[in-house]
Amino acid sequence: MAVIASSWVCWLIIALSFLCYERIINQLLSYTYMKSQQTFCVQTYLSSQVLINVLITVLPLLGLLGTIMGLLQCFVGMAQQDTQPVNFSDGVSVALVSTQLALLCVLPAFFLNSLLVARVQRSTFEKEADYAN
Repeated sequence: MAVIASSWVCWLIIALSFLCYERIINQLLSYTYMKSQQTFCVQTYLSSQVLINVLITVLPLLGLLGTIMGLLQCFVGMAQQDTQPVNFSDGVSVALVSTQLALLCVLPAFFLNSLLVARVQRSTFEKEADYAN
């Protein structure tokens, strides 16, 4: 837990995850409400979907950045002839925790967003079929 508290990359991952989940939940609720009111607007959906897609793409990359920073911390310790195993293990823990945190945050967001996209596509296809008839 101390690794998360001391790493700015982990805090950034958490903050962007909250933003991503807030947007996804907002979209799911808006879609459900607008579908019940028959006022669903694809343009409104698409404008918010861009940010969600960017966040889902950026989160694993931030995990990779944390991994690189942790490994660099290990290499700096080795370059300084530091023989303390604690310093080496700190770098490894930063690397692994940031990667794990990013994946734990992005995978559920990816699946929720896929569910949302599938619902919107199904609804759009149904409307197009109704207009064609």
